[in-house]
Amino acid sequence: RLGRNHHAKGNFNSAISYYNDIINMPAISDQIRNEVVALLDFAKDKKPYKPLIGKTIMLDPGHGGKDPGAVNSHLRLYEKDLNNSLTVRIANKLKDLGANVIFTREPSEDKYIDLPDRAEIVNKKNPDLFLSIHHDSSTNKSTTGMSVHYSTYRPGLDTTGTYVEYNNGVYPFIREIKEWWDPVRKTTDPGIVILYNGKEKVVNIRDTMVYDDKSPTDVATKSEKFANYLFQSLLEADYKNGYNYIKDHNLHITRWTNVPSALIEAGYISNDTEALKVINPSVQDKIAQKVVDAIKKYFNQ
Repeated sequence: RLGRNHHAKGNFNSAISYYNDIINMPAISDQIRNEVVALLDFAKDKKPYKPLIGKTIMLDPGHGGKDPGAVNSHLRLYEKDLNNSLTVRIANKLKDLGANVIFTREPSEDKYIDLPDRAEIVNKKNPDLFLSIHHDSSTNKSTTGMSVHYSTYRPGLDTTGTYVEYNNGVYPFIREIKEWWDPVRKTTDPGIVILYNGKEKVVNIRDTMVYDDKSPTDVATKSEKFANYLFQSLLEADYKNGYNYIKDHNLHITRWTNVPSALIEAGYISNDTEALKVINPSVQDKIAQKVVDAIKKYFNQ
């Protein structure tokens, strides 16, 4: 922090000295070393301090290509287009703060990538933070608001303390089957294997909630913290009278990514009034700013 403080005040030589001391520490992690190297390069070039220098943030514009996401037929709106435009605004603001911004797919590229492949992209790139950007829909056309989703259940990391809520009971978690044929729904969905009356039983993940909030991984704890910052910040973006909530959820993109992550639903495009609001550039800019404010708070705590 001393190096950053000197850098922010324009004391470049002092900042360089502190940054070099940190880089030469024997027990420093690669992640911190890379971040400080980026700060050092800025200081050497006498470039002003920016709060997200050295941070890599991956943004995921939801849906794309053959998958339009939610659709408002009356207004001829496709969720994927709103996701793209909001992602661009968030990315530009993050870049202005010095962040290295990468994407699961470029917002300008109308391309379909399925959820397992998106999660694999995230895990290969291993960003400091991941955010998936969506807009919502409801059969109730009067519904408005936003939501934030995260996962304490992280099957790619650790499931030691994982448990399952199913059919009004709580059961020990055994494992997840990524592709399981549900004989009732006649669909292929992830299956959750639980210990049910002393025997293994496979149930559809849609019929359960899987949690690991009693002994969560560090990634899960950070995801929950980030999600709470997002939720509180987005409440200031004209959503106060809507159906707003934050949820520990078993979404594929938050449970199978192995980095701190969250997903936002930035308004209901099934509601004509809200749809017209969230396509307004000034409103999009406000939403983007509130997202960036939450990201800054996450990294500065």
